[in-house]
Amino acid sequence: MSISFGTRQDSRDPARLIALKRDGTLRWQVNVSASVEGEVLEDRKTGVVYAASNDGKIFAVQSDGRLLWRYITGGAGGVCGDHSKTDDEEASPSENTLCSFSELGLHGATSPL
Repeated sequence: MSISFGTRQDSRDPARLIALKRDGTLRWQVNVSASVEGEVLEDRKTGVVYAASNDGKIFAVQSDGRLLWRYITGGAGGVCGDHSKTDDEEASPSENTLCSFSELGLHGATSPL
């Protein structure tokens, strides 16, 4: 278990997810695509940390600080198009502009593993 939180992006620093050990020393930090202003959650069993950024992405970071997956929500309208990615490329929506919440189980979550 760690103390996990997100930071805001500004002109000097990127947005980050940070996990501290119980003694206050750095466990890991990961740069993310935009500010993290909401609650950051940690799974007590696995140590995976989950956070959402202001640009509509959700991140899962393993207990060792490696990105487990990244999910593009598609904004307030649900998930749009194909959000698949390969290797460590940034996932992005296709040109398909039809949006539906029913696509949630079909697109979005991807794993570099």
